Amino acid sequence: MKKTCTGLALVFGIFLTTNAQTIKIIESGSGTGVNSPTLQFFTPVTINGASVTEITGNGIGEIDFSNIKVDSFAIVHPDYFSKVVKSDALATDNFKVKLDRKIINLNEYVMSVNQQKDPRDYSPYYVNVIPKQLIENSNSGTTADLLQNQGGVLVQKSQLGAGSPMIRGFEASRVLIVVDGVRMNNAIFRAGHLQNLIRVDQNTLERAEVMYGPGSVMYGSDALGGTMVFKTKDPVLSISDKLLFTGNVMARLGSADFEKTGHVDFNIAGKKFGSFTSFTFTDFDDRWQGANGGIDGDSLWNRNFYVERINNADSVFVNPDKNRQVKTEYWQMNAMQKFLFAPNAKDKHIVSVQFTTTSDVHRYDRLTEMASGTAKWAQWYYGPETWLLGSYRYERMSGDWKIGAGITYQYFNESRNSRRLNNNNLTTQDEKVHAINVNVDLKRTFKKHELKFGFEGLFNSVTSTAFKTNVNTDTLAGSSNTRYPDGGNSYYAAALYVHETWFPHPKFTVTGGVRLNMVGLNSQFIDTTFFPFPFNTASQNNFGVNGHLGVLYAPGKGWRFGLLASTGFRAPNVDDMTKVFDSAPGQLFVPNPNLTPEYSLNGELNLSKTFFDCVRIEVAGFGTYVPSMIAALPFTLNGSDSVVYAGTPSAVYASQNANTGYVVGFNANIQANITKYFAMNSSLTYTYGRLIVSGVEQPLDHIAPLYGRTAAILNYKKWYAEASVMYSAPKLLGDYSPSGEDNLAYATSVGMPGWYTFNAKLGYSVNKYLRIQVGVDNIMDLKYRTFGSGISGAGRNIIVTLRSSF
Repeated sequence: MKKTCTGLALVFGIFLTTNAQTIKIIESGSGTGVNSPTLQFFTPVTINGASVTEITGNGIGEIDFSNIKVDSFAIVHPDYFSKVVKSDALATDNFKVKLDRKIINLNEYVMSVNQQKDPRDYSPYYVNVIPKQLIENSNSGTTADLLQNQGGVLVQKSQLGAGSPMIRGFEASRVLIVVDGVRMNNAIFRAGHLQNLIRVDQNTLERAEVMYGPGSVMYGSDALGGTMVFKTKDPVLSISDKLLFTGNVMARLGSADFEKTGHVDFNIAGKKFGSFTSFTFTDFDDRWQGANGGIDGDSLWNRNFYVERINNADSVFVNPDKNRQVKTEYWQMNAMQKFLFAPNAKDKHIVSVQFTTTSDVHRYDRLTEMASGTAKWAQWYYGPETWLLGSYRYERMSGDWKIGAGITYQYFNESRNSRRLNNNNLTTQDEKVHAINVNVDLKRTFKKHELKFGFEGLFNSVTSTAFKTNVNTDTLAGSSNTRYPDGGNSYYAAALYVHETWFPHPKFTVTGGVRLNMVGLNSQFIDTTFFPFPFNTASQNNFGVNGHLGVLYAPGKGWRFGLLASTGFRAPNVDDMTKVFDSAPGQLFVPNPNLTPEYSLNGELNLSKTFFDCVRIEVAGFGTYVPSMIAALPFTLNGSDSVVYAGTPSAVYASQNANTGYVVGFNANIQANITKYFAMNSSLTYTYGRLIVSGVEQPLDHIAPLYGRTAAILNYKKWYAEASVMYSAPKLLGDYSPSGEDNLAYATSVGMPGWYTFNAKLGYSVNKYLRIQVGVDNIMDLKYRTFGSGISGAGRNIIVTLRSSF
């Protein structure tokens, strides 16, 4: 027996003769099935002619126990306390076994590092794991909110329908989003702020992970600051000849922005073929900011006015409630369909279709701008944003080999629509991206080695158009400058990688990998009427090599030391090199075809100590050096350093390879299962970054201030309760980047003030079919904004959720 901090003893039994049937492993309290539990036997047993020491159930906790002859066995799962079961007691309990969930799992596996399930102790990377149960308990409105609510990521927002995560001083196109093994980043992911993350439906997620630091060996270009990996639910196959039908229904209301979310998913499957279908619809009204706190007389972030079009004329209205952020409403719809075909125990074929679309999403920060004492913009909104992902993936397990291959198609459509006050012409810039990705991954397991190698190829086609519409007559009013070259844009890449994990000694693990990259793009300028650029094509072919080497040392007594050296690689995309846009009032970005790739050098030291199998303290210190960082810097267009754009005199800027840049900081967390039913966790992140231009240091953009989260959690039988505080230090004026990317215009006279919110959640499982959740976020109704944001966080937000499983 091994004694743990909970006093649980894990005992394996001896073999006797008994007959059984299908058993189901369920969670105590909620009664829901445990995902893929494992039965472990003390001595090998024969099943279907094979000698095994363990068997694994399906995704709802069902295990075929027929013809297994044992007296007792152990049920284990990393998220639950193990349990010893006597076979002759199964019938008494109606062939159901209850497991108690661990509030915090200190031994979870990670998938993001090697794109496969690995024990956490195999990896020198700092990884934050968010399993399905934590996603459900978080009860967040969007996937971006989900990441921020866990404390390890700070999210910037320019409007309610947004969410741009900052990871170790990098944001947007310098951090990577991966959904079911497929990179979402495309050729027009910009360096400023992005909202693509919230297109991922958190209600379909099986788990989410944030891998901090460069992930370029496994994922290629863009993974400089970190990689966000999302795994959606797969169909669950039946273990018998009986058709399996399961599902979930959820309804949620939130008071601060009158959120109304409905979700339904269902699984239909036989033994070899399964289908999973999901649909989510979310509608947000205008967001109400907090009424307490603030700075500058509590007036800076007030929504004092808004514009409506009445009788073909713009009218500026006084907002009767200054804390109602008018023009932040939007809706979003997500749908997913997956098919799984497993003809035998070795092969799997997975077909997936994911689709997202939205209403118009108002660019709230722009709508608060003023000119000549009144509103500057009558309209500024993103048109309906569409994302479609269709994929096929084949997987095979054969002895020591694991083979995976897939092909994916993605379609992105987004538009920007703007109109100055009392101007009848609405300017629209529309972008469409078609993306194809092909990958092959192979893994071979040896006695003391795991070798993984593969190939990835991708191609993006970008079409950019622009026009003006008379809003009175709804007719075409002329052309406009496109955001990207109007003659077509292509972006392509190919890569080979190899990665190895070596176990030379029980106390040592060594990991290393190398990736060879080729990335190119080609853009054609046809109409240069609006901006007579001194070129009509922009073309590049870049080659890069990056790698990492990590060593883990576990001397015992709960200690773990990790040392990691890695390089990152990011080639300029279409957005970096060719776009024309106004980043901030009075700043215009123009193309720069002379950009070169970014390379980063990263070092990280990770220390952790586990006490009594109950408490883990982990600290990771990191440093990243970028000798040719792409940054927004003053530029000239045809010899001029300023132009008039959209009626506003604007300084000319362009993305350029600055001399050098560096980022240093640390991540720290403590996780503690105080008792079987009570736990606490706390995380803290600090980042410092500087750009060196002509020998002079200046603040680097996207550097979040010190921030963190502390929570106390109670999980007892059918009850779940959590109290937490989220907090951020101030971002002072002297730490803002002069590029404008940090959005100083939407901060205060002293920068972005520090803030904290107190939050509480409560859940109760009425039975295995129904669960009720209530919560209050920002209990003190504080007025605050996260760094870089042009919209305030939600005021006091009362959330009520009903969940049903069948």
